[in-house]
Amino acid sequence: MNTKLVNRIRTNILLSVSLIPYDKARGQPIMFHPIPMSE
Repeated sequence: MNTKLVNRIRTNILLSVSLIPYDKARGQPIMFHPIPMSE
């Protein structure tokens, strides 16, 4: 298996997951989250 391809896929998954707001308390992704007040 190509390690470079695996690393690329792994980083893509991490990036896509990090874009989803996550509620660490419940351990669930927040689909409907309030807009942050900080600008």
